[in-house]
Amino acid sequence: MRAGRPDRSTNATPQLMGTDDMQNQYRLFDDLARLANGAVGTLAGARNEVEVLFRQRLEAAIAEMDVVPREEFEVVREMARKAREENEQLLQRLEELEQKLAKT
Repeated sequence: MRAGRPDRSTNATPQLMGTDDMQNQYRLFDDLARLANGAVGTLAGARNEVEVLFRQRLEAAIAEMDVVPREEFEVVREMARKAREENEQLLQRLEELEQKLAKT
């Protein structure tokens, strides 16, 4: 070994590695892939839990606000539309009756 320089004769290049070294390297990559998959699964589970908790809190907050559900709103809206139509029909009939009464 020369002074100040590392001995490169012991460093194995990928082309010169033995099969045991390659198997160890593949095992390492396999373990890293399993670890990454496990982490992704854990994060997906945590994400689902956060979504469920958020939805529960939001529903509770809306319930406290005394907000009308969409279905009930639509029913009342339809009732109001029908009432307006009936009112218009009654006004028209009233005008017709008043005109008949004025002629006689």
